[in-house]
Amino acid sequence: MPDVSGPELASALKENRPEMRVMLMSGFADGAMVVLNHGWHFITKPFLASALLVRVNDVLHSDVREQGTDHFDTRR
Repeated sequence: MPDVSGPELASALKENRPEMRVMLMSGFADGAMVVLNHGWHFITKPFLASALLVRVNDVLHSDVREQGTDHFDTRR
């Protein structure tokens, strides 16, 4: 997305619907680090359809809506 990052979009969506579960994906090598630093569920591309199904199922049925924000932020 040229004008906004995935975590920025996810944060904006969750402002309106805090109960929303969000999972981001990226094909970039450093995508996981950026996303995990913000506490979002994540899957890296490419992935098999079966892996996506498992990951979505995990996200939808987890007690916690975010993974946590205790990750090291490389932007600082």
